[in-house]
Amino acid sequence: MSLLAVDPGLRACGCAIFRDERLIAAGFPAGAPRSSLTERLKGTADPDALDMQRPTERAEIFLSMARAVALWAESYGPITDLAIEMPRVYPRGSQREEKRGADPNDLIHLTAVVGAICTAFAGAETHVYLPFEWKGQLPKKIHHERARARLTLEELATIPKLAASKLHNVMDGVALGLHHVGRLR
Repeated sequence: MSLLAVDPGLRACGCAIFRDERLIAAGFPAGAPRSSLTERLKGTADPDALDMQRPTERAEIFLSMARAVALWAESYGPITDLAIEMPRVYPRGSQREEKRGADPNDLIHLTAVVGAICTAFAGAETHVYLPFEWKGQLPKKIHHERARARLTLEELATIPKLAASKLHNVMDGVALGLHHVGRLR
């Protein structure tokens, strides 16, 4: 079994590859830079917000992320299993403090990325997890500490050195993979 676990994102995805239940690689592949889009929208109030308002840019963001993940995973051999998180809108009262006020439409765009990645790995056995199904309601810090505690030194060495703002995505991919192979229960 060669498992790809993905924490999806619009700009980059946290990814982990497991072979025979062992973490062999972790990374943060990024989609194509949208410098041409930013150049075209120079002088507008918020070019980053506008990229999701134009149909062709929307499609390119989704497909670019799927291509980036597929290209990253390709160097580790064929993927037989895919575990990916599907975002979910939670009722207002049950949202964690840091998630309150987030635009639920952002999750629709993220779901399109999930679909594009699933399509890119159409030959793999695919498992789509809702957040609560694999991590419950634990805060990221605690969940990531538990995931790290399940890794060997060799596995820990595969985790890239990234800024905390990016590393948490990679750790979500690793933790999702650990859950999927039964090492995080």
